[in-house]
Amino acid sequence: MKLLAVVMVSTGLMWAQGPGPGPGPAGPRPPRSQPLEYLTLVLNLTDAQKEQARSTFDAAAETSRPLMEQLGPARQALHNAPKESRTDSQIDALAATVGSLEGQLAAIQTKAQVRFYNLLTTEQRDRLDKLAAVGGGPMGGPGAGPAGPPMGNPRLSPMRGRRP
Repeated sequence: MKLLAVVMVSTGLMWAQGPGPGPGPAGPRPPRSQPLEYLTLVLNLTDAQKEQARSTFDAAAETSRPLMEQLGPARQALHNAPKESRTDSQIDALAATVGSLEGQLAAIQTKAQVRFYNLLTTEQRDRLDKLAAVGGGPMGGPGAGPAGPPMGNPRLSPMRGRRP
């Protein structure tokens, strides 16, 4: 499911970038800059599956947009809290806001992932699961999504200095 998280987020952000790279020395290669196109090639999605996936990811991106617009300033406010000498209760409220927004985004993304996964045949699911297990995500594998680096201020992160 980590692979789907990366695809879900990336699809909304990368959709307007145009076609991916052309054929390489070994022939056509999946355009990793366009996650849905990558999954279409790697999983051999049918036209119907591709259209349903596009609709699912577009709807999730549209639903996520206002939350993302709120999340940036909320994270910045939390980041600035030490410099602004915020009280404990103010910091708790800022952190709760960030947590709530991130939780809502995680729910939207996970629901879209479930819808996409349910579109796949058993063979396609197996292929996707194998890709995710070896880090073959559309954005180059590990380092993004839930298993990636912590969000926010890394100096304050409980994961600081530790590798998952």
